[in-house]
Amino acid sequence: MKNRIPSALLALSLLAGAATTSFAGPAMVMNQIEKINEKNQTITIYMGPSKSVTYTVPEKAKITINGQPAEFKDLKPQMKAFVNHKSGSESVDSINAQKLIKGKLGGKGHH
Repeated sequence: MKNRIPSALLALSLLAGAATTSFAGPAMVMNQIEKINEKNQTITIYMGPSKSVTYTVPEKAKITINGQPAEFKDLKPQMKAFVNHKSGSESVDSINAQKLIKGKLGGKGHH
């Protein structure tokens, strides 16, 4: 029993390692679409003042806007988007974007 790590300590160590370890499971990013490159079929997500992440969007990726089926060409900069991908991968499995509506929280014109 001396060599056993208490389960709470093990859980904490796993959580601490999750930020720097790449797993094969699913991952999700949610933020604003910064750029869209139709030629390369990529989407760039704003992650902070000095960081953005670019993902490839394969044709098989499921895309929705406000919960409705959509296509890559329907995505626009400044939309909020949930981007699902495998951890450690820059290829998207699905995107659920939300159109910004003037006067709504997060849209232009909100005071």
